[in-house]
Amino acid sequence: MTQVGDFIKKNNYTSETLLFAAGNPNVWIDKIEPKWDGAIPANLMYKNGKKVYFIESDFEKFDQLKEAIQSKLK
Repeated sequence: MTQVGDFIKKNNYTSETLLFAAGNPNVWIDKIEPKWDGAIPANLMYKNGKKVYFIESDFEKFDQLKEAIQSKLK
């Protein structure tokens, strides 16, 4: 797990990053997002502590991420 921390520091990431590495993932996946089947990458966005967006894929282009943020986090 120290490798993840080192990677985050090396790349100067400042957003909150969570690493789930405890036991059987089937126990906690539904607690994060019931629609999530556990595939990675998965992205969640929260606004004021409330989940407003979930996608079980990555953003291939910056414009896709920007659009998701603008539409869901206004």
